[in-house]
Amino acid sequence: MTIRNTTALTTTAIAAALAGVLIAAPAAAQSGSTSQSATGQSATGQSATGQSATGQSATGQAAGQTGNQEMSETAQRCLEDLRQVDQRLAESGYGRVGPEGYGTYGGAYRERPAGTAAGDAAGTASMGGLTSPRQDMQTLLRAGYIMAITGHGEGCQTVVQTAQDMGDRYTRALEEGDRQEALRQWRNEYLGSAIGVAELDRPMRIDEIIGADVRNLQDERLGEIEDVVLGANGEIDYVLLERGGFLGLGTEEVAVRWQDLKVTPSPYRDTLILDVREDVLENAPTVDDETRLGLGQDEQHRRDIDGFWEQTFGEKRG
Repeated sequence: MTIRNTTALTTTAIAAALAGVLIAAPAAAQSGSTSQSATGQSATGQSATGQSATGQSATGQAAGQTGNQEMSETAQRCLEDLRQVDQRLAESGYGRVGPEGYGTYGGAYRERPAGTAAGDAAGTASMGGLTSPRQDMQTLLRAGYIMAITGHGEGCQTVVQTAQDMGDRYTRALEEGDRQEALRQWRNEYLGSAIGVAELDRPMRIDEIIGADVRNLQDERLGEIEDVVLGANGEIDYVLLERGGFLGLGTEEVAVRWQDLKVTPSPYRDTLILDVREDVLENAPTVDDETRLGLGQDEQHRRDIDGFWEQTFGEKRG
């Protein structure tokens, strides 16, 4: 049994809401009284004047096609800009917690007190609707993606600029004093203190797992958790690690045994540790939409996955 990425769906819903706020005025300006049919707008959005769900009228088809082509080009450019911003953010390590908690990201993020129910349960920083810098950046980039594919290029470019500004602010903060070296030393200890998931004193919630950042002990980002696979006993057998690509585009999912992961300590618990080099994942068993559904019951596939990780860690620990 697999549990789909409910965190991603929630994030997409938030992004859609954000996109809706930013594009509401242009959308309202584009839609006039002619979009309403004599009996009220139908479920398909078709009006008495022949306007389709895309807002293209029968008489303006040629002009509409030209506009759609232009929007498509704009969307492609903005999607590429988003991908490049995402790559630069990953290279800078944006979203990582440090010795100041999430303070490096600005005053909007405040650390929940360690040892409190709120801090231990959430494992993130919070101010109002904010969660953590990495999750909030993902929400922002998803909003830009939604704007791009719906033809709102200006809104998408606003997102690109905002994401760049946030990333630049983080980079400048790290360049002050000895923060870069202090961060490196602190994270070496932080990642090294990760606890095996089988040794946790309390279970992790699904929303702590799905969407979690996955890194190795060298602090190299390996990907994020897209899905979990439950065994017959209802416990997690595998997680599906999404790597490569951008916002689910061009990505692949690697099946990883749950038992092979560690989690960073409270109050953050924001990172899962898989102690392998990045190139190991290039040969790791992958899943697609078809094999994902049968992963819990396909014994041969499970043996292939287990065999790969047994060999990987057997060689390492032997």
